Amino acid sequence: MGKAVILPCLDWRGLTPGHIYLSHSHEDHLGGLDSVRRVWPAGSPVSSPFRAPGHRFCLRGQRWQGLYFEVLWPPEPVDRAGNNDSCVLRIDDGHLWVLLTGDIEAQTERGRCCAWIDEQCARMSFRCRWHRRVATVPGACRRGRW
Repeated sequence: MGKAVILPCLDWRGLTPGHIYLSHSHEDHLGGLDSVRRVWPAGSPVSSPFRAPGHRFCLRGQRWQGLYFEVLWPPEPVDRAGNNDSCVLRIDDGHLWVLLTGDIEAQTERGRCCAWIDEQCARMSFRCRWHRRVATVPGACRRGRW
């Protein structure tokens, strides 16, 4: 993934990563890191929810850079991060925001992880629609009251 997709995309755009976020330790999410690190060996800090040499922890409440990056989950670092330990990021430019949920599953989303999601969805005038039925529960967001 890193060599085939990420590096060509960054090169085409003329971009150098300022920070790398890994949602969790499954191979489909961290498989391209070695390729990226070979091109930028010490240039970009890496944040993840798991303990690894050279990684900063991706923990709830952290914020970074000119864009507003807010880590909503996980609350504590783990040795090996599974789906429900995914780094959940809210990225905001002051006008629009996006929520990157990694692979959190329904139980985490409905429970302890993302009460924040429901708050935000209540402010929207449309019903949330999600790309996956497994990880993000359809109807988890209530329709806003107007």
